[in-house]
Amino acid sequence: MLIGIKYCGGCNPHYDRKKAVEKFRASVHVETLEPYRANEDWDAVIVVCGCTTACATVEVSGVKKVTINGLEDVDEAIQIIWRLLEAKFD
Repeated sequence: MLIGIKYCGGCNPHYDRKKAVEKFRASVHVETLEPYRANEDWDAVIVVCGCTTACATVEVSGVKKVTINGLEDVDEAIQIIWRLLEAKFD
């Protein structure tokens, strides 16, 4: 499963974004988590915003986009990706 990751600019982070992504990566065990690039064939895109302003935007079509605005969003992001993994490999 190929997952793109896009970070906000980090101008006003309210939590440790790196820690959030490390938790996500450890829980999902995906083989590929790469920096987001437009026009790539992603299975999902994770948008990591440092605050609720959520200035990092990604326009994707036909791809699941999951936004993390705080540590409290990581568990939900993990569940969404697990459901995608299950559907892909069933």
